[in-house]
Amino acid sequence: STMVEKWQAVLMAVGFIAMGTSAEISVNQIFSDGMVIQTNAAYGARGFMYGTAVPGETVTITGLPRRSAQGIPYPVATDSTGAWKVQLDPYQETTPPTYTATLTGSISKNTIVIREIVYGDVFLCGGQSNMNTPLSYVFNGTAEIAAANHPNIHLFTVPDAAVPNCEGGQGADCGPATGFPGTSCGIDPHTNKTTCAWQQCSPDTVKDFSAVCYLTARELLTIRNWKATEIHGHIGLIQAAVDETTVEEWMPEAAFDDCSPHTAIPVKQRSSQRFNAMIAPLVGFSIKSALFYQGESDAGPQASVTTLCNASAQGNCDYTDLYTCRFGAMINGWRDLWGFGDFAFVYTQLAPVPGPEMGVNTFNTSHPGPSGGNWPELRLQQAAVLPAPGLPVDTTGMAVITDLGDTNAPPHPMNKTEVARRLALQLLHVAYAMQSLNTSTMDPYDGFADGPTIRSASVNGSTLNLEFIYAEGMAFKPTFDCGVGAYAKAGCCQFDRTFEMSTVMESDWRDDSAWDPIPVGSAEIVRSGTGTAKLTLSIPAGQAPQRIRHVHQMYPQCVLQNTRQLVSGPFIINVTQAEHVVTATTQSASPHTLKGPPVGVALTPPMGFNSWNFYHCNIDERAIRQIALTLKASGLAAKGYTYVNIDDCWQVARDPVTGVIVPDPARFPSGLKAIADWLHERDFFFGIYTAAHGSTCQSRPGSYLYEGIDSATYCDYGIDYLKIDQCGGDSYEHHHQDKNISWLKFQAGFRTCLAKTGRPIVQSVESCSTVTGCGEWIANCANLWRTGSDLEATWGSIMKNLDQTAPLYSLAEISGTGTSRAGHWNDPDMLQVGNVGITLTEAKSHFALWCFLAAPLLIGTDLHTASPEAIAILGSVELIAVDQDALGFQGRVVAHGEADDSWQIYGKKMASGAVGALLLNRGTTPINMTLAVSDVWISAGTPVVFRDLWAEKDLGPATTNPAYTALVPSHGTVALMLTPTTHA
Repeated sequence: STMVEKWQAVLMAVGFIAMGTSAEISVNQIFSDGMVIQTNAAYGARGFMYGTAVPGETVTITGLPRRSAQGIPYPVATDSTGAWKVQLDPYQETTPPTYTATLTGSISKNTIVIREIVYGDVFLCGGQSNMNTPLSYVFNGTAEIAAANHPNIHLFTVPDAAVPNCEGGQGADCGPATGFPGTSCGIDPHTNKTTCAWQQCSPDTVKDFSAVCYLTARELLTIRNWKATEIHGHIGLIQAAVDETTVEEWMPEAAFDDCSPHTAIPVKQRSSQRFNAMIAPLVGFSIKSALFYQGESDAGPQASVTTLCNASAQGNCDYTDLYTCRFGAMINGWRDLWGFGDFAFVYTQLAPVPGPEMGVNTFNTSHPGPSGGNWPELRLQQAAVLPAPGLPVDTTGMAVITDLGDTNAPPHPMNKTEVARRLALQLLHVAYAMQSLNTSTMDPYDGFADGPTIRSASVNGSTLNLEFIYAEGMAFKPTFDCGVGAYAKAGCCQFDRTFEMSTVMESDWRDDSAWDPIPVGSAEIVRSGTGTAKLTLSIPAGQAPQRIRHVHQMYPQCVLQNTRQLVSGPFIINVTQAEHVVTATTQSASPHTLKGPPVGVALTPPMGFNSWNFYHCNIDERAIRQIALTLKASGLAAKGYTYVNIDDCWQVARDPVTGVIVPDPARFPSGLKAIADWLHERDFFFGIYTAAHGSTCQSRPGSYLYEGIDSATYCDYGIDYLKIDQCGGDSYEHHHQDKNISWLKFQAGFRTCLAKTGRPIVQSVESCSTVTGCGEWIANCANLWRTGSDLEATWGSIMKNLDQTAPLYSLAEISGTGTSRAGHWNDPDMLQVGNVGITLTEAKSHFALWCFLAAPLLIGTDLHTASPEAIAILGSVELIAVDQDALGFQGRVVAHGEADDSWQIYGKKMASGAVGALLLNRGTTPINMTLAVSDVWISAGTPVVFRDLWAEKDLGPATTNPAYTALVPSHGTVALMLTPTTHA
């Protein structure tokens, strides 16, 4: 973590133009005319704008849309380095207009105007020559260019540049750049590309742009019959690719430390030069997904792989792990530094290249055997970065192109349109969470983005049985014209090594001499109606295969193909060992009996973490595990933060037969029960999200009419907390029934779960915001209930939710008694402490107010990169004690400004007999505030000890003074505990 913290400090202003002492507002070149801002309309990712200015000044942005009302500016204060950052509101209009943003400063003299701004989905396209190949160079390029009139697609090219890491005394020109080198922006004289500027897509602008990047966007629209305006506005494409680059050139420096010691790269080899110059300036600019096409330079003798192995001091360099480790670390490194969760990452597997099996030695490699070269191994390493239980990378997708080799232009397949189609399908699956192209059924097992995928291998006598999923219409497909040369007599699919076997379980999968071909001439394919198929092959007499290998050649001559013209990729599988497949049946299992919340569930407000405020839909297994480990390491878990809750976007479909909910296989490949078990083993509780309506707020399946199935499924997962939202689709209310029907059905299901497992489940619902009506019965339906709007990271939103919640204290009390109802709490929404948009003073006030409201304390920021100040606020022991006090009394306003309510004092009774008091200055200037002890239920003349809860110290001995006065900063609070004593 030390390296990550160092990078966080270095990258605090990444994307900003270095200013020094310049008294001007400045932004990165990516913020320029015609830019596309990643829309937040579907909450897939949050949009930001950032830059630098004079330290301590206020930068104001006008002209961009606001959630509450148009015309309201975005003001933001710069920090001590001059850096500033604003989180933009979700864009919600259906017909996106263009906007003009004006940036002014309270000290800076310049004004920045950015015109023709649009909102949409942004894709970052990186890699090497196959991503860098322009549209004018590919098959059918002339026709594609002529038809490229897509003004809603915007193009941005990052200039080719390289900056080394700061190792070995390179001087100041090293490390991550804070902007694109100014001398490289403009029109490149070698390629004629326009760099550092947004351009609308036209035949003239697209001809020199990345073919794969553009065609993927075009195919994305074509496959779904979308117009760009229907995919959340416009599409922004950012090209950042360089020919003949290795993966370590694109890795952040910190990512090298994520690889295990035996694959660690020597310090002198840690180039990161392309990341530093071309990717680092983009860090923080919101994107929907990254597209990556690379690996060629890591697969042949010209690659750095051999060099690095030989240079390694360890001597025993395991080639198998090198690319998998580095590529996975690169992906996670980008995500960690970007700062808004695990965005989708889709990449292309290497295409075939002519090799020894075709009588060609393309790379003059000395590697023995029919496979030749490192190409087959590299493909397997790429596949190992796909989501799978227990692996470190999630939310990835891979386009398999083992049938798209080009013998005339290796290693560059000219049919980039088909490459792009397969990438677009992966984007729909991974970035848009689609499980089927049939939107009427959304069959979660459609597998529309993948070719035939191995599930199991078994032997019965002399027959090898291989079972595939995503195999509708599965058949053999030759990958090139077999009517010439030696192949004419038998055809590719009867003559080659499509399938190979090894009779030794521990055999080296790279040693071709350990693998024997399995003849496919007698192969039979039996297809089922559920998208599965069984391939049977005859095993040579006397053989007992232990492992099976598929298409392990530089140029596979034969693959398997389904009806969507998607093909099988290389694999190695142990015989009789089934591959894990995420289905409804593997998601559920016998319920565990690990410890859960106390029988009197939520006797104090729940504390923990919720994914929504920071991650939105960019949440996955890796992030959840990282969050839990950071809660432990930071000490926050020991202070009571023990719930780890996944909000919306974990679910993608329902089993068409059983109706069981299906988690996103790209983001949660292990399934939710495995995550629950992992958290329970570390003394955490696990929570998830659903909606009482037919769909969630992100258009995922809701629980309307499925409450019985869902409560049983969630019980089997082992959850401890369920958040039930409202949102879209059909509902009981639409049929003139009470909105609490869904809540009560879940409650009944969870009672059954409690009887079955002994584990209660906290039930959090949305919403109740009135003392009468729902306020009279809500406590009978739930443990906690939302009281108002979604909380945003702004001072205005915090005050709005405070005002909605503070008057509702009676909802959490036993009717007519004034006594708190333990286990039932008003919920003003998850915490925004640590997120962009509020100052540290405002964050302290926000946290203190929630503690005085006896509110749930669910952290909503990225703890892995949170500042020490944010961690200190969240870990304030004495404020937490106020929130968790056994009396459960909700604080309330006991005094306030008479004219404009610009100040308020909150009082909170404690089980010990002490009283908490919170002085809140809602205004824009510091003021002196006076607390009368009589305002907080203490009789005048009673000796009182005043204690500062933030400083965690008494303010002197007991005193009989009837009042206490303090200077309270703008948007600040003073948090006190008043303890009556018997003597002064």
